[in-house]
Amino acid sequence: MAPFNGTVKESIVPALPYIFRSEDHMHTVMDGAIGDQIKAAFEPAGLVVLAFYDAGARSFYNSRKPIRTVEDLKGMKFRVIQSDIFVDMAAALGANATPMPYGEVYSSLETGVIEGAENNFPSYDTAKHFRSRQILLDGRAYDPS
Repeated sequence: MAPFNGTVKESIVPALPYIFRSEDHMHTVMDGAIGDQIKAAFEPAGLVVLAFYDAGARSFYNSRKPIRTVEDLKGMKFRVIQSDIFVDMAAALGANATPMPYGEVYSSLETGVIEGAENNFPSYDTAKHFRSRQILLDGRAYDPS
């Protein structure tokens, strides 16, 4: 929802980090009255919400070290989605946020412009970020091939 945050303020709610207790909780909320309110808020902008897409939980991954605690994020430079919420989240966790388009992440990891990124697993996997500078996911090198 973050790409809509500047157009539809209600889209900020599901974009907030760590707002849902679980995947089931997220589906219950978004398929209920709150989700209906968020959908309705798109209409004045000329947009119709057909569905809420669930791409899974978001994670930090990097080329330097395992991340097991918030302290491990301190001072590291991470790509985040171009959204004030995500920039503020990274800063609150002690990381240095670098907002950039998704399409620039691989080359930025490869060249060292960023040390890591914050994404969901399908984005990490399909863009092959694990091939760029031996990226670590959950403290382990990951290569599904």
